[in-house]
Amino acid sequence: MKSHRLRVGVSPLIMPDRGARFQRPFSAFTLVELLVVITIIGILIALLLPAVQAAREAARRLQCQNNLKQLGLALHNYHSVFNCFPAAESVDYMNDTTKDIRGNPLWFVILGYIEQNNLEEQFDYDIGYSNWLTLHPEYIEKQFPFYQCPSDDRIVQYSYLRDYFGCAGGATPANPQQPRGFRGLTFSDGLFLPNRWRRFADVSDGSSSTFAIGESVHVSKFGLGPGYAVSTQGGPCPWWGGCGCAYPQGQETPCSNPYRWSLGRGFRSTYYAINSNILPMADNEDADAPFGSYHSGGAHFVFADGHVGFINDTIDMAMYRALGSIANRETISGVSY
Repeated sequence: MKSHRLRVGVSPLIMPDRGARFQRPFSAFTLVELLVVITIIGILIALLLPAVQAAREAARRLQCQNNLKQLGLALHNYHSVFNCFPAAESVDYMNDTTKDIRGNPLWFVILGYIEQNNLEEQFDYDIGYSNWLTLHPEYIEKQFPFYQCPSDDRIVQYSYLRDYFGCAGGATPANPQQPRGFRGLTFSDGLFLPNRWRRFADVSDGSSSTFAIGESVHVSKFGLGPGYAVSTQGGPCPWWGGCGCAYPQGQETPCSNPYRWSLGRGFRSTYYAINSNILPMADNEDADAPFGSYHSGGAHFVFADGHVGFINDTIDMAMYRALGSIANRETISGVSY
């Protein structure tokens, strides 16, 4: 019989693990590897972020163009009904005994042509926008996206602001002997003026080369800030802000003298270059605020014929001022701007 002997040092109950020597050690990122990964992610974000921002700005620019296109269509629809464009401000001075008359601005008149019939029908044209808003303060801060450029971040703070302004002209001052009126340098050669209802026939320079409405993000001297206070540095213009006609009571017919116009809260001229900054503003510079935008390099305009174009802020000033007038006999080619 064979004898069964145990090997010395080997327990009969515990056998060695033959695969133990093949186990892989626990793996982990080293600090250097982690920093490399973070750096790569940061580089990718830095490369992608400008592309994302550019895509967003392109979308905002397109929306801004669409807004102006809608305003141009509203003007044309109004013209088809009344055979004229609306006035910058229609003022019934026979029923107003004050020295500072606030009438019915363009921005109320065209609401019925931008699918805002209910609001426009509530407006009382007999008392003017200032008195009407006193009776309906709920509309003071009402936001109208079609009056706002999406690239304007101030909308978060000022829900009521408006970025689009009618063009009052800019080629020739209305009062050469009095170059600056009580509210600024005024013009009467543009499409929109107080108590002036222009027709297509009046635009002898050509409707395709005449500004109707453009972007402006420059503050107005008498624009409204927080709590509706007038700031010494000006403020954004509310959607309802129009112009006014001030006059020495009993001495002249209001709106007949451009020297006494107050246009700054509703209209702009092409006197100063696009995206100019004229701060600080004196009281008699309220009508001098330039067109401009938060888009890089220029601003959008809708022309009298309804097309929308982007005008570079490097445009020749003589050409730019000519685009602001309706009948100064300038010959302007569409490839010139």
